Amino acid sequence: MNRFVLTLLVLLAVMLPAYSVDKKYSFKHINSADGLSASNVKCILRDSRGFMWFGTKNGLNLYDGMDIERLKCFDYVRKHGNDNIGALYEDKTGKIWIGTDRGVFRFDPDDVRFKFMDGEASPSESNIEAKKIGNSNTESPNNYVLRILGDAAGNVWVLIPTQGIFRFKGDKVDFFSNPKTSDNKQHVYTDIAVSPTGEIYAVSNYLDIYVHNSRDDRFRKVFSNDGLLPAPSSLTKMISDQDGDLFFATLDGYIYSYNPHKNGYPQLIDFSKTGKVYLRDIALFDDDLWIGTHNGLRILDLLSGSEKELRENALDPFSLSDNSLSVIYRDYEGHAWIGTMFGGVDFLSNNPFRFDVFGREYGLSSMRIRGLDVSDDGKLWIGTENNGLNLLDLNTGSVSHPVVSPAKSSGVMHFVDVIGNDVYLGFTHSSVLKVRGGIGKTEILPIDSVAGNDRSGYCYLLDSSGNEWLGLGGALAKRKKGETGFLKVEDTGSNWIFALFEDSHRNIWIGTMGNGLWKYTPSSGKFRNYSYDDGEIKPTGLRSNSISSIMQDSKGNVWVSTDRGGLSKYNEAKDDFITFGIEEGLPDDVVYNVLEDSNGFLWFGTNKGLVKFNPDNSFIKVFSINDGLPFNEFSYNSAAADKSGIFYFGGNNGIIAFNPLLDVPGKQHHPVYFTNVSLLDLAEGSDAEGLEGVTLGKSITLPSTCASFRVTVSSPEYGVSGQRFFYYRLLPVGQEWTRIDGNKITFANLASGDYRLEVRYGDGEDVPVSELRIRILPPWWRSTWAILAYLIIALMAVVLLVIWLQLRNKKKINQREQAYAAEKERELYRDKVEFFTTIAHEIRTPLSLIDIPLEAIEENGIDDPKTSDYLKVMRQNTWRLLHLSRELLDFGKLDSHMLITKKEFFDMSALVSETAERFGPAMDLNGKDLEVDVSNEKLMVFSDKEAVTKILSNLFNNALKYASKNIRVVLKESEGIVAVSVSSDGTKITEKERNLIFEPFYQSEGNAEKKTVSVSVCHSPVSLPPCLVATLCWIMMTAC
Repeated sequence: MNRFVLTLLVLLAVMLPAYSVDKKYSFKHINSADGLSASNVKCILRDSRGFMWFGTKNGLNLYDGMDIERLKCFDYVRKHGNDNIGALYEDKTGKIWIGTDRGVFRFDPDDVRFKFMDGEASPSESNIEAKKIGNSNTESPNNYVLRILGDAAGNVWVLIPTQGIFRFKGDKVDFFSNPKTSDNKQHVYTDIAVSPTGEIYAVSNYLDIYVHNSRDDRFRKVFSNDGLLPAPSSLTKMISDQDGDLFFATLDGYIYSYNPHKNGYPQLIDFSKTGKVYLRDIALFDDDLWIGTHNGLRILDLLSGSEKELRENALDPFSLSDNSLSVIYRDYEGHAWIGTMFGGVDFLSNNPFRFDVFGREYGLSSMRIRGLDVSDDGKLWIGTENNGLNLLDLNTGSVSHPVVSPAKSSGVMHFVDVIGNDVYLGFTHSSVLKVRGGIGKTEILPIDSVAGNDRSGYCYLLDSSGNEWLGLGGALAKRKKGETGFLKVEDTGSNWIFALFEDSHRNIWIGTMGNGLWKYTPSSGKFRNYSYDDGEIKPTGLRSNSISSIMQDSKGNVWVSTDRGGLSKYNEAKDDFITFGIEEGLPDDVVYNVLEDSNGFLWFGTNKGLVKFNPDNSFIKVFSINDGLPFNEFSYNSAAADKSGIFYFGGNNGIIAFNPLLDVPGKQHHPVYFTNVSLLDLAEGSDAEGLEGVTLGKSITLPSTCASFRVTVSSPEYGVSGQRFFYYRLLPVGQEWTRIDGNKITFANLASGDYRLEVRYGDGEDVPVSELRIRILPPWWRSTWAILAYLIIALMAVVLLVIWLQLRNKKKINQREQAYAAEKERELYRDKVEFFTTIAHEIRTPLSLIDIPLEAIEENGIDDPKTSDYLKVMRQNTWRLLHLSRELLDFGKLDSHMLITKKEFFDMSALVSETAERFGPAMDLNGKDLEVDVSNEKLMVFSDKEAVTKILSNLFNNALKYASKNIRVVLKESEGIVAVSVSSDGTKITEKERNLIFEPFYQSEGNAEKKTVSVSVCHSPVSLPPCLVATLCWIMMTAC
């Protein structure tokens, strides 16, 4: 179907009334239950973003069609605020001006801050001038604000009746005082208005009219009342229409129109309540003048003079919420918003597609509908669940209540079927009634032989062959054409039969509650069952065995509605079903009766709204209570269409009627705004950038501690638009679009990095996409500074590693050099040992040859005692030299680990005395005094006597060489420990050299004369008990 034909059909649908019932004004109510801060609404504004602003006596409210957010009007810099909101205006920069009881505030939606416009300079702005025309005193706007508006030049005009008019022009504030007249009466401006050409008009309490003259910057009077109009009067509102004509109304119920270009007189606009009603506001809707009073709303057609009155109706949930109206506002899409004194906000959509609601206000006996059908004479037959039958005349709007007999039929009604002139009604436990001619004779269909104990009738079918079918609580009954009684159809068993339908191929479809679907083919006489079973090898495609209704569309497709299984389409080629449910985009899996409009769209009710479904592309549109429905939950067997194409659906709260052709897809797509970010794990002290704003900026930055958060999105849309869903994707995490129920998107534990959140409202390629860039900062240990610190530490580690390797290599080289030197030293030591061993061998023979003559001389005897003593000493030292040579040989054996110690018991006191006596002459010849402190008692030890003798000889010899005068030898025994101490008054070796005295062949460099190396020689061969070894070591160290 081309666009021209579609447009023509829509125009015809609009031009031809669907039913002659007067146009219904169905209001949607927004009140404290929705989050409104107060029920007394004083002013309303829709901003350029599409958001609604409601000013109340208890705060400012922001509404996007889904949620309400209350904003506290307070300037935290100037410490001034007020929540009694009386005026609202949006300037050309998108800032919202708010009039309160205590002056004017300006709100910036980007940073969510209020600024008190007191006419004084703020610290961050240039000085604001204040000028008072006609008076030298300055004024500050700080009292009750009645009206705020703007002109084409961007100036903002503020009316404060107790002071006058203020003009905010950039950074400058100009003040225009209330008019002064020669009659000395108090004239005050009571309202201002701007014309389409940008002229500013003001009207006073004496109904004088003024216009601002831009040439001299003054208000000039263009109409002087002079008693023509009743004055003084409390003016309530002045407005301008698109032609520049002014309309102003007074509180006592008078409305005037005035053409300022004709310099005439104001004309009284007469209506039924002129001068008889407390009037609060007026507004123009094309040629209709809406008049808000304390006694309801009156709509006056300015062309025809016809008038409608709308009032609060307790029986109609879509009437006005309150009769006391305070403000009427028309937004730029033509929607009407009405603020009330006690009922919040009432909204009326300008969309031609609307839902008209029929309920108790029309006289229905019950709001719970359980059966709908339309007769050829334009009457809607309505079955109720608990209060009988209703008949609505669609031409007059009147409702009657036909009484059906017998009385037992007054139980719960299950269906209403109009076939020709007859009406069939199904009741619980009362079978099926046939009412001939609709209101004529009542006949109970004969089912006694079939029904058993359950006579409940749920559905009726008259097939194309004239056979009648009845769906009962425990059987399927059939009466062939021409027969008198019904017989049970045994093929379907004792099932609860809930739906019957004959398709274009004359197949009979039988729906049951709990046992699936049956198809009966008359040509073959066979029944085929389709049921749902999780374990089936070859599933039928059904998702539920509870069938609620069956229909066939204009293309011959059979559709089956189910409980908890969605909507299924029969696939004749495969003899199975294709099902659409929640997974495919339906709001609910419970589907009631289906209707098809002339464009091929399917309409059906669910428990979560009304669905419009396109079978060609599976596009789904959902209407809910937000679109003006009185309910979201529909009922069984409660869908019907009249001849003009109007659809009727029943639910648990009345009946809705609408023209499906008026729901034409619009091309306007509202952008998506990011309105809030809620942090789910905000750590104390963590900062987050970009989180404030009625609409957030293009990007936000979150610390790593806030990686779990919730983003609230909004796409302000009002009226009957059908529920659309938000779709989002987070790049680069995922490329697929995800649908969300509601307007909140939650993310948990996002990794640090940069993301792009894309959101669209609705499905389709032409839907605009909004973008929010999100940056999750890394934790401190992954920040740029931390990484830099890591690099520096790593670099330092590398440098230290290089230095350590160099030092290690140098140490290894030193160790190798030391090992080489030690090896050389050992070679030298071995050479020395070998040298001394060789010398020892060579020296033994001469010594033996010397000792023999000395022994012979000593045996011959010498008379001179002194010579005899010398000879004895010579003999002892010769003998000692022989022993020393033997010791040198033993030293060589020790180095080659061939020395064998010879341990024995000997007297330590005698050995020390003998050694001292042997060194006596040497001591005397060298002028040394030797003192020996040895006990006369025997001190027996078990050791190598020869080795101990060597050690003592070495110690005595060192003392002889290095003592200055005195040498002292002491032998002590304590607790089994023998200690020999040899001390002298000679020069001591240094502390450092004490650790080297046992090094082989070490000689001290401390004196000019090299010291002996015998300590090593005496230390090496010692093999003594541990106590003696330790003592001797100490002896040698202290004696050196």
